[in-house]
Amino acid sequence: MSEQSSTSVPPISFSIPVVVRRHATEVATRWWRRDSAYLDHPRTTFAMLVQYDESIDAHLDGLLVAGSGGLDAVRNALATDAPDLSADIFAALAFAFLSEDEAAITSMLARTDALPGKAWALDGLFAWHDSPLVVTALTAHLSDANPRYRDAALAQCHTHRLSGGDHLSAILTGSTPELVSRALRTAGECGRVDLLAEVRAWLDPARRSDPAIRFWGAWTATLLNGLDEESLTVLQSFVDQGDSHQPHALKLICLSLPQSRVLEYLGKLSQSPLTPELMIKAVGWSGHAGYGNWLIEQMRVPALAATAAEAFRMITGFDCERSDAVLASPLGEEQFDAAIKDGYPYPAADQVAAWWHDNQSHYRDDARLFLGRPVSFAWLSEILDHGEQAHRELAALYWSLLQPGSMLLPTRAHSAIQWLRLQQLKGSTL
Repeated sequence: MSEQSSTSVPPISFSIPVVVRRHATEVATRWWRRDSAYLDHPRTTFAMLVQYDESIDAHLDGLLVAGSGGLDAVRNALATDAPDLSADIFAALAFAFLSEDEAAITSMLARTDALPGKAWALDGLFAWHDSPLVVTALTAHLSDANPRYRDAALAQCHTHRLSGGDHLSAILTGSTPELVSRALRTAGECGRVDLLAEVRAWLDPARRSDPAIRFWGAWTATLLNGLDEESLTVLQSFVDQGDSHQPHALKLICLSLPQSRVLEYLGKLSQSPLTPELMIKAVGWSGHAGYGNWLIEQMRVPALAATAAEAFRMITGFDCERSDAVLASPLGEEQFDAAIKDGYPYPAADQVAAWWHDNQSHYRDDARLFLGRPVSFAWLSEILDHGEQAHRELAALYWSLLQPGSMLLPTRAHSAIQWLRLQQLKGSTL
């Protein structure tokens, strides 16, 4: 894992302007694409993310080498009337902080303060550089007058292993309602067990808190102290209501409940109006090998096949692509494209069934399985080192559930920061 550059900006530029402008454009566009093309794509491996992040760093280094030419390029990119300049702001701020020139940093923060998209760019900046200057800036923004900038700083506290200090308790007990859900989530990400009472207070229906507040309150209470009946009731209400929090609530329930209760809960859900696709995902999250045959039957339903194959892999570790158990195009082209979910392959159900017939006896029904093995810190560590993004996010969540009070691994931060935080997590379990 390469270290991020920390060289000062050269005062004189002998660069080619068109090349420097290309560097600025590439930093902005690649950072913009990073979310949808890599972080939000479940099949992105950590190695792929490392390579992509290093490509952005290479263009930032190109700006840095250009000196004043690089500074001109990022400044000029900000001089437009676009409705969202977040990517260009990120490029400008990332360049300024990479220079380690405090005057340039102060100037760039001020120059971008009123531009549209600044909050998102700040969030991206705090997740990109791991330096004392970034930590100082993040800490300063925790008390910023603009709540959107405070939100961005709160969102990346765990990235830098910061606790959020008294800012979290002040929000949770004070009068800043627009930041409560973010503060609750940050308390969970930062392992703030000391704030458990303040977190639980937001689960009280009498407070008439909005859905985001109640969800993140239950989510954080579960990470800090396990899944108790109060949090379970709140999370189940989101599963039943079917709003945007539904899949996240269901995932946490399936990861947190003891195996016997997971089976009981999924049995009840099978009689509910839950969508078939989400039901299949829940079975995968349960980690119970007893669902193997049922998932294979779902693989024979075109619209559900890819989702079922991934749920089967979540439990057994069987990869249809690596095992050459994939059907190229069993349907019409448009139907086939619609049947493939999130880049997962369309399974050859008969081949999967044959493999399961030969290997089913090797899988214990009394163990929670994740990609074929019982959940353990050693296995989670391996997944976080080499796995796909969706699996790594689950592994990070599992880790916090197994070690309440630990910092959640920042799986959306720069890959170099992720690698460093993972080594620190590993050290905390020794």
